[in-house]
Amino acid sequence: MKHSWWTFTYRGLDFISYESRLNLPLQEELDSILANVSSIEGEMKSRIATYFQSTPEIKASSGQLTHVNIASFADSNTVGVFWTGDASWGDMAVEFTIREEQIIDETWGD
Repeated sequence: MKHSWWTFTYRGLDFISYESRLNLPLQEELDSILANVSSIEGEMKSRIATYFQSTPEIKASSGQLTHVNIASFADSNTVGVFWTGDASWGDMAVEFTIREEQIIDETWGD
């Protein structure tokens, strides 16, 4: 089975889509996505710290934004913002689903 996806980097951030067809946002929309992600970065970090609060061996502060999934942007105006951390996180990652400047869902998994 062949796996494929779309990926590109805009202003230093990686964007991906696992859909077979890419609906590329306009430059203004990409700028808006970046601004929205930036405006809620503190809230995402806070949620990461809260999630790992009872697991002191995991360094929540090592979390970093790795990429933005734009697969659902054209249909629902949402993007998935993915975070991973250092080796203390193991395979753990979190995806924050955002619409404009609001986190509407978060999914943890490995």
